[in-house]
Amino acid sequence: WNETEGPLLLEKVVEIGEDETRLSLLILEPRFHVEVIWDGVSLGGTWSLEGEPHGQPPGEPIRVQIPDALTDAGPHRLGLEVNGRTGRTGLDSEVRLGSTREVSRAIAHHRLIELVLPLVNVGLALCALLLSVVWGNRRALFWLGVVCMCLVGFGLVESYEWWFLFDDPDLRHKASIAIRSILVASAIRLYAWFFVRRVGLIDQLLSVLNVAFALVVLLWWGRNPTLFALENLGGIGAVLVFFRTVWLFLGASKDRSSESYLMLLGLGMAGLAMVFDLLYLWAGVQHRPLVPVFGLGMSVFSLVALMSRLSDERYRYRQLIDVAKDALLVVDREARIWEVNPAGSRLLGPWRLGDN
Repeated sequence: WNETEGPLLLEKVVEIGEDETRLSLLILEPRFHVEVIWDGVSLGGTWSLEGEPHGQPPGEPIRVQIPDALTDAGPHRLGLEVNGRTGRTGLDSEVRLGSTREVSRAIAHHRLIELVLPLVNVGLALCALLLSVVWGNRRALFWLGVVCMCLVGFGLVESYEWWFLFDDPDLRHKASIAIRSILVASAIRLYAWFFVRRVGLIDQLLSVLNVAFALVVLLWWGRNPTLFALENLGGIGAVLVFFRTVWLFLGASKDRSSESYLMLLGLGMAGLAMVFDLLYLWAGVQHRPLVPVFGLGMSVFSLVALMSRLSDERYRYRQLIDVAKDALLVVDREARIWEVNPAGSRLLGPWRLGDN
């Protein structure tokens, strides 16, 4: 990593064997402009930051065919010139040198993973939002839907497959920070409604501050080092929300139900996602692609936990109504009968759904 603007030249000596031909170089997730240089010869890379397009679009995996004339047996010098504009410059990706077939297979696998995760999160979000509308007053489900949609947005912004509409790294950087902050604000409301069935003053404050921070980032006119400092500040906000969520869980730890354990697993997944995101941000550890995976795990466990709680609540409601000695009826505005408990059936006698 080079935390200042300007080009960064990385070089490595590569030993080619006698039987190695038709080689390709693959850089799966180039965050910045990258130029590939082999034995002093430029072989292409991503589009230039200025001027006419040259090479792959920004964010697309870089695949460069090494000419056979340059792959004779022996040592060769591979150079990568990296140039960023967002306050940090670095490779930010694994580099693979292998046969053209191996490289093509790696790109296909990469695109499949990037396609599956957002689609699954979209399905979870729609499921949670629809259930919150159908069952009514299920605020935890609503906030889970918002969290899932934020995970979709974060995955798309950090994806190098879909970011073809905007080639401005500053805008992409801002969107990434803002979406993460909105995700954190939604998550604290989700866990507050689940664990203590209300959003307290501290939780309200944390969520409002994170949303306000997201707006500040999106409207910020500064660039580069300032954005990097804001990204660090957003990471601190995520840590505060996580520890607040753990505190909420400890306060509700008397609940030994299965849905609480499921939600705890979801919270653990959220913690792992946060850890890998912060390791990437603060230590340069290149495991950020794992963040959407753990985010998906959080979504799945949380949705199952909420569905389990709703099922349990409906079961307890059914028990309470059925054992009541009073006649209880559910009717609509036209006095048509929709539901009757056993005591009501004894009072009414034979009845059919929709009777007046």
